[in-house]
Amino acid sequence: MHNSALSNLASEGERLCKLGDCLNGINYFNEALKLINHSQTDDLKTLTILSVIYNQLGNAYFYLQDYKKALEYHKLDYEISQKLSDDSGKAKACGNIGNTLQLLGDYDEAILYSIKNLEISIQYNDVTGEARALYNLGNIYQSKGKHMGRITYQSEEANQSFPEEIRQVLEKAIYYYKKTLDLVKTKNDRSAEGRTYGNLGNTYYLLGEFESAIECHFERLKIAKEFGDKSAERRAYSNLGNCHIFLAKYQESADFYLKAMNVARIIGDKAIEAQAYFSLGNVYSLIQDYTVAIDFHMRHLQIALMLEDRIGESRAYWSLGNAYAALGDIENAIIYANKHLNLAKKIGDTTSELNARMNLYDYQNLLSCNSAIRDSESTLFTPISNIYNRNNFERLSSMVKKSQSIDSIYQSHQNLCIPNQAVSQKERETKNESKPNDQIQSDESFFDILAKVQSDRLDDQRSSLRVKAKTKSQNKCKENRSDLDDEFFNLVMKSQRSRLEDQRSSISITNNGSKFLKIKTNDRLTVPPDDEFFSMLQKLQSKRLNEQRCIPH
Repeated sequence: MHNSALSNLASEGERLCKLGDCLNGINYFNEALKLINHSQTDDLKTLTILSVIYNQLGNAYFYLQDYKKALEYHKLDYEISQKLSDDSGKAKACGNIGNTLQLLGDYDEAILYSIKNLEISIQYNDVTGEARALYNLGNIYQSKGKHMGRITYQSEEANQSFPEEIRQVLEKAIYYYKKTLDLVKTKNDRSAEGRTYGNLGNTYYLLGEFESAIECHFERLKIAKEFGDKSAERRAYSNLGNCHIFLAKYQESADFYLKAMNVARIIGDKAIEAQAYFSLGNVYSLIQDYTVAIDFHMRHLQIALMLEDRIGESRAYWSLGNAYAALGDIENAIIYANKHLNLAKKIGDTTSELNARMNLYDYQNLLSCNSAIRDSESTLFTPISNIYNRNNFERLSSMVKKSQSIDSIYQSHQNLCIPNQAVSQKERETKNESKPNDQIQSDESFFDILAKVQSDRLDDQRSSLRVKAKTKSQNKCKENRSDLDDEFFNLVMKSQRSRLEDQRSSISITNNGSKFLKIKTNDRLTVPPDDEFFSMLQKLQSKRLNEQRCIPH
């Protein structure tokens, strides 16, 4: 009767946990434990039920992310399995302990328990258990490598080459994933094969071996489609987009992010959809199509506000400020920098607050310089970037209103890269005949500058601006103003050059794993993000804060 009640309580707790109601399931397990007389724990049947309860309590707390409690109960399960001489139970307990220790950051201890799991499975010819143990070992080594990389990346050692010790850890992860693939292929377990390919691809990505990572993610994508697993399909598209970013294949990356976005819409997961918009905004910034980048960041911001995602909202403001600054729209850049600053203060994010203050300082200096020049010479032309980017943005807005699909924006983005021509050469000549000489000279100067900007924009988005020469008498009386003009444009070019370098993030490709990732001018270690491209952009931005300063005179 006692064992029957104990078994019923344990069964009900297990049923509730399987339904996802872990809190109530834990209550049933605790009630069952109260029935156990500790003097009778040598009873074989009681010990067997107790092992099940400890195992399920460990799993329930793991699901609730209370990993210390989970570890406590999985170790109790291991002790009971030892008393019962249950090698199968010991193997499972070792696997559970290893996974929990991994999430607690105790990687070396996790490896020891997972190796025990592997040895027991091999001893009893348990192929499924062996594959699971190999896969877990791959995961632990991958997590350990990522953890070591983050520490190195955040320290002063980030300027050094890729540490060999981290490479060795990640290569061990690859070894265990490949061993896992060999086993699951013999069993024709396509589901396990897909998961392994995904993690193998992520490990190659961390090593900077992007071509190998792409091969693995394509395999993952193919298997995900076989099973109709939309979540896995979306992850594969996102990972493929990330890999192509680091190969500087920005358009291919945009294609994969768009596919990830469409799958996210099908799934109906707004948070994942927002992530796709954020990635698209970043890649179009790298393509230097800032009007489309702004549209995607606006979409990301809209969802972040809807979900009350403060971190996402902060990143959207940061990105929008940078994109508007790259367009030369300093007024809007200041608006979003202020929003970024206010939100950073509200949520207590000191790093974001510092970045926001730095950007705001830059933008306000540029705006002050711009205003000083307009005040000193009212006839000075409006900055050309403002003219053609305003036209681009108006065309983009019109296109969005007419379109029901974001894909139409993507299909038309190349047209947005070309500024509207105000008039043709022939029309200009006709109109010039009826204009005073001063006006003709001003128009010619404007179109000379426009032509210069358009040719340079294809190379590095920098515009070299000069006002057409005045007469000797004019130059003499406006000497001070000319000095101010030259200094202002030097400041603009310096600021734009640094900011565009930050957003372009020139990245070289590793060869045979000898290097990891390199910024354009240094052999510095960088660790690629897992799912967030934002951290890389922010790190690159912070490295050049001093270069971005422009002091008005």
